[in-house]
Amino acid sequence: MRGFFNFGTSRPPSMNLDALARLAFAFTISVHYVFPLITIGGFFWLAWRTFGVDPWSKVKRTLGPLMLFVVLGISTGYVLKWHFEMIWTPYYDIIATMFDPVLGLEAPISLAGFVVFLFLLFVAYRRGSILLLRVAAIGLVLTTLVSATAITSVNAWMQYPSGVRLISNPLANSVERISLPGVIFSPTFWTRLQHVLLGALMIGISWFSSRFRLIEYRALFVLLMIWVGQFYVGHRHAGEVYAYQPEKFAAFEGHQSFYGPADLWLLPVKNHRYNIKLEGMASKMLVNDATASMPGLDAWDQSFLTDLLDAVFASYHTMVLSHIAILFALLLIWYYRDRRPKRAVMLMKLVVGLSLLANYAGWYTAEMGRQPWIIRGIMLTRSASVPASSQTAYMGMLLSLLALVVPLILWRIFGINQRVKRLFRA
Repeated sequence: MRGFFNFGTSRPPSMNLDALARLAFAFTISVHYVFPLITIGGFFWLAWRTFGVDPWSKVKRTLGPLMLFVVLGISTGYVLKWHFEMIWTPYYDIIATMFDPVLGLEAPISLAGFVVFLFLLFVAYRRGSILLLRVAAIGLVLTTLVSATAITSVNAWMQYPSGVRLISNPLANSVERISLPGVIFSPTFWTRLQHVLLGALMIGISWFSSRFRLIEYRALFVLLMIWVGQFYVGHRHAGEVYAYQPEKFAAFEGHQSFYGPADLWLLPVKNHRYNIKLEGMASKMLVNDATASMPGLDAWDQSFLTDLLDAVFASYHTMVLSHIAILFALLLIWYYRDRRPKRAVMLMKLVVGLSLLANYAGWYTAEMGRQPWIIRGIMLTRSASVPASSQTAYMGMLLSLLALVVPLILWRIFGINQRVKRLFRA
């Protein structure tokens, strides 16, 4: 992203310090990103398993890691908020103004939900109540959905703002919210939310399934259905990107010509000597016409396009290839499940890695692709941060590392996972 990864040495020293602070922010948000995903998918898996045979054993095996992921999500999330307030102050001021009713409630509701429903889960075990266990597990799923909805809403609005009006005056430009529902439910919100949730379910279910010696057919079937749903939602998402951010879609596909049919490149390599091209296939998939004209990168002024066209192209195609590889891995797991169960478990671990790769690649594509805007049409990325002092930059790096390392060390020292298992010992 412009301002995130463009660290040329020709820039003034103050910009290098600012780049260091942004690197700390990029590290923090990349670390934080995985924990909401795996907790959403993991708690869904836990709730689903409470309706199966011997749910207490499933709770005993999975609750410890899930609690760790919750703690890591909270610790890195608060450091991320610090970065927004200290480094991305102009951007944070706009976001807070637009989403103050949502962001003001999201954190306390999520924190209270985790505390209440985890406590309820332990009460359910003490009383041996399956009904109470299911209520607690479903409550934890709903708690994770609160955070997912708020985060996705903010991101969708940044991609295509709605429910606001721009006000220009001699002193400055400002943004005024005219409709809170319009801000929260921007045109691409629902598709993005489905995209995020399906990706989280793929990660969570595959990760927890890989922790057992035998892969269940039900888990495999659900993962295959998630794959099909993600394929459909991803295709619809691409159509919305073309409708609302056509220059971003052109960067995804590497479509260069001013107006012409969009070809489909299969590999994440911008050097077309080593790639495979299906002529007109992107136009065919999008509008069912291989000869349909679509604006390419040449149709846009260079100042409106990201500086990282090659990176956007590579990350987008990496996401697509990872998704295809997941399908082949799931089919192989189905084949080896009874014949070679150990190999099936190893392949499920591969699915976890591929799912993470697909999610990160898709997220980086979305974030890099909208540059140079941090809020499209409203705020440029270069205007979203304040100059960082050396103390702020290094403090950001230190907090990012501590937010990840300290909970892991404390978790290990106090043996929380083993304590949780003993609580649920039959």
